[in-house]
Amino acid sequence: LDRWAPSEKPVPDFRRETAFRWIGGERSGQGYLSVLPQRGGCRLADLQGIDRQKIELDLNTRQFIDG
Repeated sequence: LDRWAPSEKPVPDFRRETAFRWIGGERSGQGYLSVLPQRGGCRLADLQGIDRQKIELDLNTRQFIDG
């Protein structure tokens, strides 16, 4: 029965953590967000040779925020 019963999922702390990964539940909807470990700061300016991708990332992020 444990396989079918929903289990307690960790509740992410969005105030403390900045990066998450969706784990499982693609079909069942029983997935959850898992915190990704911090890997030190990486600024957008640190990334070299990907100017087109940085522009696209910026546009996509702004569109996402705007709804």
